[in-house]
Amino acid sequence: MSRVEVHGLTKDTEGLMSGSNRKVAMGVVHLIEMAQLWMDSVLDRHLTNVNG
Repeated sequence: MSRVEVHGLTKDTEGLMSGSNRKVAMGVVHLIEMAQLWMDSVLDRHLTNVNG
């Protein structure tokens, strides 16, 4: 799942959730985004080491 899909899912369902459920969902999306950024940086470093 890409970052765009995660944001799209959040925007589509945002109006259907309220209160604590919405906060939990937004927190999960944020964690997924952070994990994706971290993995991107790990893979970039790995590829640089392999190609460099």
